[in-house]
Amino acid sequence: MRTLAHATPTYLTSAYQTEIDNLTKRSKISDNAFLHAYKLLAEAPDPYPLLEVAVVRIFYETRNSINRQVVGSNSQSSRSNGTGCRVAAAKG
Repeated sequence: MRTLAHATPTYLTSAYQTEIDNLTKRSKISDNAFLHAYKLLAEAPDPYPLLEVAVVRIFYETRNSINRQVVGSNSQSSRSNGTGCRVAAAKG
């Protein structure tokens, strides 16, 4: 095992160069991985039109569901008075 006292300029230079080589290699690998992912995303179609259709569809489905619930609760309330129409409470 080498200690700092045994570190010669040649050893330090060699260790420094090895570290720089390792950093350069890692940088090239990460750059290539990023470039590959970027190319895949660049070739993909724009998702905006599909997302817009999905949002509009969900909006209308939710609105229709709420309307059915409101209509259903109104018809149950109308049936309870037996006349088929809503009757306002008399003010006394």
